[in-house]
Amino acid sequence: MGLAIFHLFEQYEWCIFDLDGTLYDERQFLFPTYRRFAKLLAESVSDAGGSVLPNLTGVSVDVSVSGQPNATVSADEDKSLPGMTGSDISAAALPDIRKSGVIVGGESVRRVIVGGESVGGDSVGGVKLTRKEIDEQARILYQWMITRFEKQGREGMFQEMVQRFNFPLSVESLVQLFRESFDFSGMRLFEFVPALFTELINANKRVMILTNGYPQQQRAKVRALGLDVGDGLGSDYQEDSDIKGFSDGVAPTKENFCKENLSHHGSDKNRATNPDTDTEILRQIEIIYANEISPKPSWVLADYLKKRYRYTPEKVIFIGDSSSDNEFARVAGFKFLSLSDIEQKTKN
Repeated sequence: MGLAIFHLFEQYEWCIFDLDGTLYDERQFLFPTYRRFAKLLAESVSDAGGSVLPNLTGVSVDVSVSGQPNATVSADEDKSLPGMTGSDISAAALPDIRKSGVIVGGESVRRVIVGGESVGGDSVGGVKLTRKEIDEQARILYQWMITRFEKQGREGMFQEMVQRFNFPLSVESLVQLFRESFDFSGMRLFEFVPALFTELINANKRVMILTNGYPQQQRAKVRALGLDVGDGLGSDYQEDSDIKGFSDGVAPTKENFCKENLSHHGSDKNRATNPDTDTEILRQIEIIYANEISPKPSWVLADYLKKRYRYTPEKVIFIGDSSSDNEFARVAGFKFLSLSDIEQKTKN
């Protein structure tokens, strides 16, 4: 597919790609992470004397989502599905990635669930849940998360989870537990990506990956996908407190942003630093973690990119998979292509 679609990019000087859902199937990260998250949550709440889903052990559970038709799934079913980015991940530092590519919970999870908040409640029927009952609770929650993601996406999932299941936990605690459940091990680029990137670079096109989401999490994804360009976890990078006005929700003025921040986000740190392991192609791919500037579809991000790279917007094509990607292309004056557009054009 890479070579077959090259003609779509020929008239452009810059080719900018979203990451999640555009260069790989986002479910490869989300679904294994959801499974691990559900298991850790069920175990942690049970250890504290509570139940994730009170009185639902061993029965059929309605896993419908708000505004969608009911989809009843038995607790005994376990869908074998492949494996969160964005607004749900935005504040705390990402734990270290272990060699397996999986971040697992431990005592910190227990502190979040038990030490950080009072979970309250008794175990089901006054009896501590068995291993089988805990597993059933985890399966029910996992299946609901999958259904909810497929029908409504991931935005607002934790808020709805707290309301629907009456969790004695805050959204912030669930986000922290989610971070400790990250599983990057199954992530793979779409087959067309390496060939397309190679052809674009060889044709002297400028290639950029522009991704929203918590920057350290997105760096881990870049590494897992084999796009490591020397800017992964542990690199010398600004602390969140050094990035002006975004982590705390304060929007900078256009003048202050350009004056104070353009010098903070150079492209040099997005270059490969180990010539023995990094290819020439990777060295020529720019990677921008938008949350360090302002997430798509912000005009601040569009203004930053134009000042930084001095391109002509009409000579830029942006490839994405979401409404925010489409809106950002409009704000920035780029041509927009979605994956569905590309697939349709290759069929005609």
